[in-house]
Amino acid sequence: MKQKIILKNIYDVAEQEYPQISIAEVQKEFENNLKERGLRPATFSFYNNVLEAFYKFIDFKTPICNINKTIIIDYIKYCDYANINVTINNGGNTAINYIKINLYYKDSSGNIIRSEWTNDDSDIEPGASQVITKMTENDGWDSVHAEIAEIH
Repeated sequence: MKQKIILKNIYDVAEQEYPQISIAEVQKEFENNLKERGLRPATFSFYNNVLEAFYKFIDFKTPICNINKTIIIDYIKYCDYANINVTINNGGNTAINYIKINLYYKDSSGNIIRSEWTNDDSDIEPGASQVITKMTENDGWDSVHAEIAEIH
């Protein structure tokens, strides 16, 4: 199950309606959360690289309450990233507790030019649907094919 980062661990957030904590402070709490969960160094490095790129776009001292949807959308455009949305429909009789999806990026001729995967461990109850979103770089692909690699 996904864990939430508890922002009240970052000084006195519980007393403030709109916390004035910086992105860097949230990053530190996030990194501690990754370490506590024992995630792979590659996962840790990935998120660090994303935030380092974000710091080129906006000052790391910026309070998180000043970051809005427009800033995020502008950052995604700046980075030339796209969101890939995959809808999972559970047509079975038992809940899905984990799913791994392979993504194949194809050029305009249908040739696979790169691949990656994403996963999710949220429960998807029988008859329910869930959208899994993967942010990925726009690097010359024209279409994406998704297939289930693992399911529990």
